[in-house]
Amino acid sequence: MTYRLFPTTPLVRPHDGEDGAFLEPAFAQLADGSVIAVSVHRFQPDPEAAYEHHLIAHRYAPDGTFAGTQVLSEDTSFPVNNRPAAVEALAGGGFAVAFRPGDSDNLELRSYDDAGVLTGSHLVTSPQRVTDTREITTYSGGGSNTLTALEDGGMALTFSGEHAGMLAQYSGAGANFTQVFDAAANPVSSVSQISPWVSWLSFQAHVPDSVYVYDSTDLPDGGYVVVLLAGENTPGGAEGAELTVAAQIFNADGTARGEAFAVATAENHDYAVPAVESLQDGSFVIAWPFAPDGEGGRALWQRFDPEGTPLGETVQVVGEASFALSSLRQEVTINPMQDGGFMVTGRSGDTWRLLQRHDAEGEPVGGLDDTLRAQDVDHFSRFPGGPIKVFDMGEAGWLELFRTAGWNRDGEEAVLMENGFSARMNAPDILGTPDAEMIAAGDTATALFGFAGDDMLSGGPGDDFLVGGAGDDLLQGGGGQDMAVFVGQRGEYDIARGPGGTVIVTDLREGEVTDDGTDTLQDIDLLQFSGRFGVAFDVVPVADLDIDIALTGVVADPDGGPLEGVALTFRAEGWPEAAMSSDAGGAFGFTLASGIAGRLDAVRDHDAASDPAITAFDALDVLRLALGMEASFGEASAMNFVAADIDQDGRVTASDALDVLRAAVGLESENVPRWLIFGADTDWDGLGLDRHDAAVETGIDLAAMASDHAVDMTGILLGNIQDYA
Repeated sequence: MTYRLFPTTPLVRPHDGEDGAFLEPAFAQLADGSVIAVSVHRFQPDPEAAYEHHLIAHRYAPDGTFAGTQVLSEDTSFPVNNRPAAVEALAGGGFAVAFRPGDSDNLELRSYDDAGVLTGSHLVTSPQRVTDTREITTYSGGGSNTLTALEDGGMALTFSGEHAGMLAQYSGAGANFTQVFDAAANPVSSVSQISPWVSWLSFQAHVPDSVYVYDSTDLPDGGYVVVLLAGENTPGGAEGAELTVAAQIFNADGTARGEAFAVATAENHDYAVPAVESLQDGSFVIAWPFAPDGEGGRALWQRFDPEGTPLGETVQVVGEASFALSSLRQEVTINPMQDGGFMVTGRSGDTWRLLQRHDAEGEPVGGLDDTLRAQDVDHFSRFPGGPIKVFDMGEAGWLELFRTAGWNRDGEEAVLMENGFSARMNAPDILGTPDAEMIAAGDTATALFGFAGDDMLSGGPGDDFLVGGAGDDLLQGGGGQDMAVFVGQRGEYDIARGPGGTVIVTDLREGEVTDDGTDTLQDIDLLQFSGRFGVAFDVVPVADLDIDIALTGVVADPDGGPLEGVALTFRAEGWPEAAMSSDAGGAFGFTLASGIAGRLDAVRDHDAASDPAITAFDALDVLRLALGMEASFGEASAMNFVAADIDQDGRVTASDALDVLRAAVGLESENVPRWLIFGADTDWDGLGLDRHDAAVETGIDLAAMASDHAVDMTGILLGNIQDYA
């Protein structure tokens, strides 16, 4: 069974209507439950002016609603190497950002309270590098930088330091540093260098001695852990890997707690950018994407205790989608949850966003799902760069944010949208267990997951999402517009009307892991079929379903006597043939899909024991008709001409009379008596039949039937004239 998020609001770009792009958004959840998105607004005040770069914060309230925009700085630099400004929520409330002002070669650290009021700032510099010949001027923040909120309300900034080359002997050099600050951005420790200076050669982007800072998170003892890409020759590097994921733990005062240690190996990492987050129990998780040669990208994660001891082996997120990789920006995120679990999200191409939930023990909840598909959102055709970031908003649900661009397809125009980001809320959810149980929705829109077992899921007053999972479940709607969700394509399920206005949905993939069983739906408004990866969700209103209808009727002879044992066949284009026989009362009934159109045919052999006998008098009357004479009983009807044409060549001839006589005396013939079945409402008088034209098409063509339909049929026995004179 797949777990995924269910949107309750549309995707909205909070900066819609503003000129320019909002570049490299970074997201953080504050202590009060609100969320901020910090990005660089690049725009031209007028077409002749130079571009300006403002640092902007967009705020979302604890219930996920958009709460406003704040300009943090009207002078910031263009994001270097696709690296966003560092942003972090502080433990005592408020937040901090680290960015490079447009007129500075160094980082500026700023802190703000919950209301967004500036509480302090500090210009961060890296120590000057001293060589054998001279002191070299360095600058900070040209590479990647990461902020960590500390338990005491302060923060740690881990940043890169760089300097330009001298005399063209090399193109420059870089090192990494960390420093601790209080909540007002005042330094409380000196700058500590955590990696040696390494020269950047013009022909080498990465060298075995390099270390790159990418992410960090806090530890329960007041310290913090920094995630790195470490060269093979550095502490934390892996043999055979030019660069690989490593981590280093620091104390609350910024001093290193031992050397960096390897997280990934040469066998499961290839330059991709890692991510780290701490969980409710104090452990932390590091995740990264990886693509073995010739294979699709995978997402891997490793969990550690606060001392950096691995808690189990490296885990691969299992699923059919391929994760995107990048050496410039994070392509996977870790999203902690209030229940102690976490989500791993990633990107697969420009149109999919992937999500895998894990519980507090690290076990997967459901399977990997492409929780966002571009073709499901009218506003966008693609979602470039970066995975979804998901925030747990408690009873309000899940807030997801991510980078967007693509084409705005509102109306007939298709206008290229600038880079920016989008947000939407998703329903809170209640998860079942492998056992049978009853799960009820809350007062607002809720997603209910039954998983295994024969569950009963009940909607509440909101617009709920009911996912039964494996087993035979009862999905009962409440007061809102409720949706039943199935993992598969619509054609993999049988959908029929059940008793009492229910709908019965049966998974035809019996025995597969994805088997949904047979679910009974009561007061459900919508069905959703998630289908395959990359295929748009198929949402079907129950009111529009082609639910089964009954096609019924009675087959009788011209005198109204019931015909038992008539073989009836219903054929419709694209559907399997349906066949049955009439009962002793001549009745028949087919169960067909509502809206279907097709043809109903019927045949029956002559039963000498129960059917009227064919006699010489019948043969004589056929001969009379063939010669243009009246039959012995007088003027012949249209049915008499049909019955007389035993060889069914469309004419009544002496040959027909001879075949009828053979049947009467028990001699073999190519043309034997049998029943032809027609619609009971056939206008026989209007056909104008005679001995020269006795051809009539059997069966009935039925137009599309939207509800139960009744149709009766009449049988004519070939060769039998006298009984139906």
